[in-house]
Amino acid sequence: MAFFSRLASAFLFSLRVWFMHRRLFFAVSTLVFLLASLLSVISSDLHDRALPQGIHANVSMMLDFQSSGMDDAWALRELTNIGDQRKLGIVKVMPDLDGDAAERQVFVAMDATARGRLPVGTSIRRFGNMPDSTVVSDSRLSSASASGQYYLIRGDQSDVGLHDWLNRNGVTVTWGTDSLRDDIRLLVSQLSFMMSMAAALALIATMVLYWMASKVRSRALRVLAGVSTWRIQKDDMMGVLVPSLCAASCIDITAVTAVGVIKGLVFIPYFFRMLLVLEGVMLSGLFVAMLIVGAVSWPSTVMIMRRASGNIGLRRSALAMKSVVFVAVLAVTAPAMSAMASADSSAREQRVWERLSDQVSIALSYNDDPRLDAKVANVLRAMESEGKGALSYTFTPETTGETGTDPVALVTEDWLDLVRVDPKHMKHAIRVSQDRLSTEAKDVVSQLPGWASDSRHGEDMIRQARYYIIDGDTIPVLQGGSDTMLFPKRLTLIVLDDYSGFSDSGFLVPAATTRNIVMTGLQDVRSRLQRAGLAQRAQVRYVAEEQILQSQFSTYFAWLQAAAFVMLIVSFALTVMVHAMVRAALRARHDYPLMLNGILAGRLAEFTILAESGAALAAGAVITMIALHSTGATAALATGALTILAILVSALSHILSVRRMFKAVNTRTL
Repeated sequence: MAFFSRLASAFLFSLRVWFMHRRLFFAVSTLVFLLASLLSVISSDLHDRALPQGIHANVSMMLDFQSSGMDDAWALRELTNIGDQRKLGIVKVMPDLDGDAAERQVFVAMDATARGRLPVGTSIRRFGNMPDSTVVSDSRLSSASASGQYYLIRGDQSDVGLHDWLNRNGVTVTWGTDSLRDDIRLLVSQLSFMMSMAAALALIATMVLYWMASKVRSRALRVLAGVSTWRIQKDDMMGVLVPSLCAASCIDITAVTAVGVIKGLVFIPYFFRMLLVLEGVMLSGLFVAMLIVGAVSWPSTVMIMRRASGNIGLRRSALAMKSVVFVAVLAVTAPAMSAMASADSSAREQRVWERLSDQVSIALSYNDDPRLDAKVANVLRAMESEGKGALSYTFTPETTGETGTDPVALVTEDWLDLVRVDPKHMKHAIRVSQDRLSTEAKDVVSQLPGWASDSRHGEDMIRQARYYIIDGDTIPVLQGGSDTMLFPKRLTLIVLDDYSGFSDSGFLVPAATTRNIVMTGLQDVRSRLQRAGLAQRAQVRYVAEEQILQSQFSTYFAWLQAAAFVMLIVSFALTVMVHAMVRAALRARHDYPLMLNGILAGRLAEFTILAESGAALAAGAVITMIALHSTGATAALATGALTILAILVSALSHILSVRRMFKAVNTRTL
């Protein structure tokens, strides 16, 4: 029993010695591979949104029917027919606007092949935080737009019949495939992903510098003992790779198990594939960093005979690494803040579209028929009189041809209620009289009588309208001629009580067909059109389908960019520590007797601190000016603050390293 006790004690002691420096590398490697697993989670989530794993689709299509001349109903019917002919198994992805959660997606099996695999009511598990999806009946297509939405097929992208049909009808298509190349291309195209990988590689290179700096003395002793330098390099490389591989294995087992248990076994193959690719990139970076740093600090007997420290090459490498990471941190500050601001804007836009999730518009299948226009206009006015219709029509510089001007938005009071905006309570909204409007806004006001049903209604609209100049706040408005949502910070707002005074064919019906008039309630609008005898002439569509699908992707890369920014800051802090440690080790013989004579550590590091601070201030000033002109004052202020903080951290690290080196010499623990 005593023998096993001594054996266990010896093993634990050996393990503790082995992990003396490796435990820090193990911890950093764990952090790096945790980032790799986070990237894999985000990639898996994005992949599942584009190609849901639960229905085993391998091709996605984004179709644009605008140039084909087909209306939505005809386009969807023709697409279903080609799917039946070619046995493609086409599935249409849409948000669940009929339910109580707009973030949920529903699937419609369009052709017989898809319906055979996906019966109505089938629940499809999703990878991310999106609720499970449901297969619904093809009656849902009656309120759907044909263009822009995702179509999934469990077939071959190279199907000749499908390509012929798309080309023959002038349909623009964007393909997506379930391939590693497309997934990597998507990630590489995102700045946040590249920042994350750069931060991870910088952290790895920094820890390699730390490892080699801590091994300088033992490497020199092994050279004196006659050990081959190649053997020394191999042992040091294994000393780094072993804890890294251990960390990677632990992360892989934990992450894959968690994905299988929490999300389902169907998601493991893709997740594990992306995790291995990302970890392979990081381990390759580690290997390259070891080769470079090993060559810089190559041990030799000549160096020892000359009493030269092996840290000389490491000091230059650490200084170069410190400079690169410092510039990288400052350079990505403005983009990171811009990405977070963009994420906030996207989140606000998503909230607006979710408020519009029950709003519909109409598409007409006739041309220039005043009798039918009058019936449509009556339905629009009836909806508006009950508070269920709203107008938002924005004249932008692109639509007016007047570049350099501010947008002019023509909205009704119901639109402001719908998007929950009250200009009277906005900080940067100023109510003005008509004579204080810009030339572009006066032109819009002057056209109101021409758009009105008669002169009396035109005069009433001008007299009752309220005018606001907004500079700094954002109001969601729809671009004129489309349903594109705009969030301009500079805007002239013309608020009308209602749109009932507009003429039928002159403004009201054209604005409705361009989706600038929205109404509440799909079934209500359908029943009114049916009673008016327009069931075959007008199609009712949700206005927010495509936008909600697009906005579901908006926040991932912004959060990833924020995580990458934090990783870069951690890399810079570690690089500062390594550089200060190497510098103190090189100057220990010079600094030790001076500190014995009472010279302070700050005085000994003064020259280095002043030189680095001057260079950092110069680089920071240049990058701050660039951020000021390109992004704005907030990003420039953050860049300047980070510059000052980096200088203080670097100076403190040098002072503490000199003190630590003096203590190490005294206690003979150097």
